[in-house]
Amino acid sequence: MIKIAIEINNMTGVVKDLLNETTAIWNTYPPMVSSQVIFLAKCTEFQSALDSAIINTKIITSDKVAKRKAIENFMHPIIVGLKLFAKANPTIELIYDYDISISGVRKLSGAAFKVLYDNVRTDCTDNLTGLATFNITQQMLTDLDALIGPYEAIFSKTQLQIDKGKLARQNLKDFIKSFRAFLPDDLDVAAEYFLTINPEFYDAYVSAREINDIGSHGGILRGVVAEAITGIGLKGINVKLQETGIISKTNHLGLFYFPKLDAGSYTLQISKKGYKDYIVWNIPVMEHKITVKNISLIKEKASISFPIGSTISVAAGATVNNPLSLLGGTPNPSFLLTATGAQMKVSMSLLTGVHDANLFKIINPGDPLNVSLLEMGQAGSTNMVITNMGTVAGTLKVQQGILELIP
Repeated sequence: MIKIAIEINNMTGVVKDLLNETTAIWNTYPPMVSSQVIFLAKCTEFQSALDSAIINTKIITSDKVAKRKAIENFMHPIIVGLKLFAKANPTIELIYDYDISISGVRKLSGAAFKVLYDNVRTDCTDNLTGLATFNITQQMLTDLDALIGPYEAIFSKTQLQIDKGKLARQNLKDFIKSFRAFLPDDLDVAAEYFLTINPEFYDAYVSAREINDIGSHGGILRGVVAEAITGIGLKGINVKLQETGIISKTNHLGLFYFPKLDAGSYTLQISKKGYKDYIVWNIPVMEHKITVKNISLIKEKASISFPIGSTISVAAGATVNNPLSLLGGTPNPSFLLTATGAQMKVSMSLLTGVHDANLFKIINPGDPLNVSLLEMGQAGSTNMVITNMGTVAGTLKVQQGILELIP
């Protein structure tokens, strides 16, 4: 439990650092401001609970371990002497079989160790004269008794300290539970406000929360499931990761995410009554990276058509910006993109001539791709940024889809 608490504490430290560095971004949003105040207070309380649990546990554990080790080391030559004495005097029956190594002694439980000590003490007292040949004396037994006394006192005189340690660990357990409830229900919800208005900040926040979170390993796959016509995020959609069988249910913004994924290629399956099934294959996830995959669901009673559109020429290695007016007011239209001559990198960007940092598509020559705006950029993007990835000139044919409901 303390190990888990330390990992949580490390994560909150990263989040605190991020919030301190980005105050100008989030301090104009009141819910984020109030959540941050509560978060800092909880961090302070959590740190205090963690410190108390560590200190009270170490007081008991370190003292007990040190005293036990001293007794083991002192008792070892006595055990060796008893073993040699038994071999030299086969007719004398000892209480205990002393064919045990020092490592074997260290593996004994507290109760078994006490039994071993009692047997050593009895066998030595009963055979002290004969044991003198093997360098075991009354003074050694007296010194052994002097060591065992403080060790036994740990279990009697420090019961109050043991109780304090148990109370501190229970208190820490309660704080872990409280933190795990607060973060997703409060701070994470407030941070989601920045998903569309400042995606770079939100990505940094998610990275701090998830990559540095409990048992952190792997990468993150996240995105938004939106209604294709309105572009509004859909709440309560089950997004299934086929390779693992894990399901993430979208929140009120349509956001889903899968943390701590092993690096590899994944498939998403989305099914919703009233909408056409959607499957996405070969989504790459990398260690300690965020992969964004936004999804548009089309209603069952809907059709999409692609007018002729326009063809854009792009010189080798060049980047061009093609501003778009979205047809019919649809905030998340579909596009049919066809490249010729060279491979093209395409994204829908909020910035003129600058690719979206996380979302883009690679269009191979002669391999048309049907893709939605949210799969190539953030909501509200009107700049189609195109980069020729090849060494020769090429073109990109852009056909913006028209989505219509079927009567």
